[in-house]
Amino acid sequence: MSANLLVRLLRGAVALGGNQRAIMSALGINDSSLRNPLNRLSSQLALRFLSTLEQHFGDPSVLLRVGDKADMQNFSDLGYATRLEANLASVIEANISIQALRQTMFRTSLDTTAKPPRLIWHCHLDLVTAYAPFIELSVATYARLSRQILAEPPLLRSVDFRHQPRFAIEKYEAAFGCPVRFSMPQTQMEIAARQLFRPSPHAQPVLLQAASA
Repeated sequence: MSANLLVRLLRGAVALGGNQRAIMSALGINDSSLRNPLNRLSSQLALRFLSTLEQHFGDPSVLLRVGDKADMQNFSDLGYATRLEANLASVIEANISIQALRQTMFRTSLDTTAKPPRLIWHCHLDLVTAYAPFIELSVATYARLSRQILAEPPLLRSVDFRHQPRFAIEKYEAAFGCPVRFSMPQTQMEIAARQLFRPSPHAQPVLLQAASA
């Protein structure tokens, strides 16, 4: 995982009332390891970080809220310019294209030909359970994009997870606003096409080209 992503998640935890110094101390790392946004952190450290957040708040479902708060704030974030894309589908695809810079624990893909369109998380079967907290966090992060881009809640048809629930299913459904199923063939999120392809009010092709270059 990139240091940039960890910093975003840490910022989201602090926005929820977390104590940054206590979280960093429990994790056993200092600020110097996070100053370069391209620094890479091991998958073991990434999972330990998520476990630390769960313990800090005393609630494993807190990661769904952290994902909702972990927003990009400035152009130092490599994904900031993606919000200038034409629509939500393009924003998601642009984020997917730079995913390897953020983390390589799993990958995502967007199937716009499916009815309804779906965002899919691909993870080795042997790692599905171990990576469950991070995958849940990622799903929450992508669900947040509709609020960021279109200023409205995500119109999700359903969310499926390959792993088993880690806490009450009602908490998942309250977070995503749709039916959530577990032990499914793949992890995926179905998004209403009318939301996915609606023109974005933030679309700026000239600025996007400059920022991308």
